[in-house]
Amino acid sequence: MSSHAPNSAWLQGEVTLDALAKAPWILREKARVPGKIVDYLLLSHLPQFQMGMELGNSEAIKHAVRHDLGISCLSRRVIAEQLEQVHWLK
Repeated sequence: MSSHAPNSAWLQGEVTLDALAKAPWILREKARVPGKIVDYLLLSHLPQFQMGMELGNSEAIKHAVRHDLGISCLSRRVIAEQLEQVHWLK
């Protein structure tokens, strides 16, 4: 599940691979398993990607994304609270 700021342009429509490649990514440290999974399953399919920053935990990543410092890919479990908030906005 991708994660982005609540008022982000990413909510406005279809996201292309080109847009994903150009966006600054906020990732888990590569030494951690979640970072390796994102590298393998997502980033390996992009021709290139922009590294925004590497952080040590999901809360730090959510905070950075919430402040529109970049985009990330986190599990549904990790962003369950944010998904609930989006549901209530509809």
